[in-house]
Amino acid sequence: MMTLSLLTLLACAARAPVVLYPLDQHQPPAALVGVFATQSPEALFEDAYTRLINDDLEGAEQRLVYLASLPDGPPEALYHLGVVYELRGELGTAISAYDLLLTQSPPESLAPSVHFRRGLCLEELGRFEEALKAFSRVPTTGGLSLNDRVTYDVARGVAMLRSGRAAKGRELLNAALSATRTDEELGWILGKGWYHLARYELDQAAALTFDGPERKQKRDMQARAGHILDAEAMLVHVVEQREPEWILRGLLDLGDAYISFREDMLRAPPPGRLTEEQASLYREGVDKSTKVLVAKAFNAYDQAIIVAGTFGFEGELTNTARARRDGLPAS
Repeated sequence: MMTLSLLTLLACAARAPVVLYPLDQHQPPAALVGVFATQSPEALFEDAYTRLINDDLEGAEQRLVYLASLPDGPPEALYHLGVVYELRGELGTAISAYDLLLTQSPPESLAPSVHFRRGLCLEELGRFEEALKAFSRVPTTGGLSLNDRVTYDVARGVAMLRSGRAAKGRELLNAALSATRTDEELGWILGKGWYHLARYELDQAAALTFDGPERKQKRDMQARAGHILDAEAMLVHVVEQREPEWILRGLLDLGDAYISFREDMLRAPPPGRLTEEQASLYREGVDKSTKVLVAKAFNAYDQAIIVAGTFGFEGELTNTARARRDGLPAS
């Protein structure tokens, strides 16, 4: 039977209770069950797989639920059912399908993919320790291709970075990402890795506030600008992967970082030695000099909208970029 390639298909705190996928609650209509019963499980699975890769997620779901309910149904049915929910963004439901499959002792050849994709969902939901535990159950000695190794290391590196293990996460990400700059098969996971390195730099920038002495303010402003420049360099690699989700996320974050930088500079206290009149002039100067950051934010949001149009990528990210661009003050 046909299965999706190991690890490389686009995927997509306190320990949460395990909720197994309720197959009986998702059964297709009786009329469809009658049609499915006339086909061999192999032919129905091939049909479901074809529908999945052609984005007919509802049709794929109906067939996979039916197959997973059969006493001798293929274990790949539950696996691909999890993929259906990942592609819909229903990550909790995807995890429940993977968990149900794991209770059924899936074939040794399938188990690594189940643990890996489960880990991707957990990481995206912010359940980083559970994600790392899931990734640790993927056997990595002797059986991974170079692309699978890169995919695995990027996923682990992102989870570590997001869990607060910045040094280890960045080390793992930099090593994995240096193995290949562009690869069509790896575009999504490479984009994810570069995006999270950029996101880390922007988080470091945002942590620098300008409420201390004048000398410290200047030092922090320079450091913040440096972090944003480093993030811009990372986003160049995100764009190279041609994956609109990560490009849009990166450009949105960059635009937000410019606006936040300007707002914090406007809030920063003027040098204490200034008279009230001088302080007023100082604030006017800061307002004027930082308007370039508004222009940069506009360009970032606008580029996000252009990218979305180029790839036909519509949804929440595109709507957010449009709202933020159109909500900026006129220069």
